[in-house]
Amino acid sequence: MIMHNKTNLYRRIAGTFFLFSILIALAVFYFSFSWATIVIKPHSEGFTTSKVFSLTENDTQSPDEIKATLQTDILDADGQFDTTGVKELVGDSSASVTLVNTTATAQPLRATTRLLSPNGVLFRIHDFVNVLPRSRVTVSVYPDKEGEVGTIPAGRFTIPGLWEGLQSQIYGEGFTQKQADVQKIKLVQQADIDQAKNTLLARLDTKFREKLSLLSTSDSPQYQAVDSKILSYTTSAKEGKTANQITVTIKARFVAVSFDRKAVYDRFIEGMKGKLSATQELVPPEPGQLEYNVTIGGPSLSQMQLKVSSQAKKTTSQDPRLFDTKALANKSKAEIIAYFASFDDIGSVDVRLYPFWVFTAPALTDHINILLDTK
Repeated sequence: MIMHNKTNLYRRIAGTFFLFSILIALAVFYFSFSWATIVIKPHSEGFTTSKVFSLTENDTQSPDEIKATLQTDILDADGQFDTTGVKELVGDSSASVTLVNTTATAQPLRATTRLLSPNGVLFRIHDFVNVLPRSRVTVSVYPDKEGEVGTIPAGRFTIPGLWEGLQSQIYGEGFTQKQADVQKIKLVQQADIDQAKNTLLARLDTKFREKLSLLSTSDSPQYQAVDSKILSYTTSAKEGKTANQITVTIKARFVAVSFDRKAVYDRFIEGMKGKLSATQELVPPEPGQLEYNVTIGGPSLSQMQLKVSSQAKKTTSQDPRLFDTKALANKSKAEIIAYFASFDDIGSVDVRLYPFWVFTAPALTDHINILLDTK
């Protein structure tokens, strides 16, 4: 009986040991063969940034300074330019009347003698005239009142200043009128002067740039013309004066600055990188894509600033070790996706767990693989 009890005890101990062995084996199998592969598709985002550098002649510069070289020159130019203003000069209109004398006596008529048209419009004779007996003479006349005469009907012009008995024997007829001549003359406009100044300034700018090209070599930075200013100008005719052409002369100051674009590019890229998060990396612009703009407060380097602008892209870092795998241990698919959703630079996440019956990421972080899909 005692032996039987001992046998049962040994069997229970052996069974318990076997059960623990299986559990341990299952645990070892689970931890050894469970894996998680997380495929991340980065999201590239474009952004624009700029940086302002001070220009200096010093060899030692701060991160916000760039060594530069200054070149200045004063040039002058002159030229002739057509004017574009037009003014119309309207001449006097002219009219004439033929005076008829049917009497046997000459009739003198002084200047300003009145002639009354058939429709009651009063005219006056320009100059003294002596109308010979039984003759006709054509004289120039003008309206007594300024303004349009209108249409004068055919018929006799009476001379109110004559004795009424003579008005039927000495009279006017054959009224004719000639329209006034219109003459167009050229005037100087302010726009003509401004255009001439701009044209001359552009010529000098070309001349100045040609001079700069001679100063630059393959081993030295290229000069960049950054400012031009007209110091004085003269013109042969002022605004509103009559002239077909004007002669304009200008004197202008030009300022150019040269700097090492590679040094500017390197510092600009470093500044871009400083704006990224720990899990982002920069897709930098090409050196030729940078835009340079020099603002001038005066003709010296201390009064100038260089603004550099460009577009670039930021994307998920190509180093997956930057992501904390400890934060992913024992997480479900939904929890892992939610974790990566907090990163703005990640487009999508694909979570794959092995073997098929596993529903959470392994506790061992070295069994969690993070891959980047850059296609």
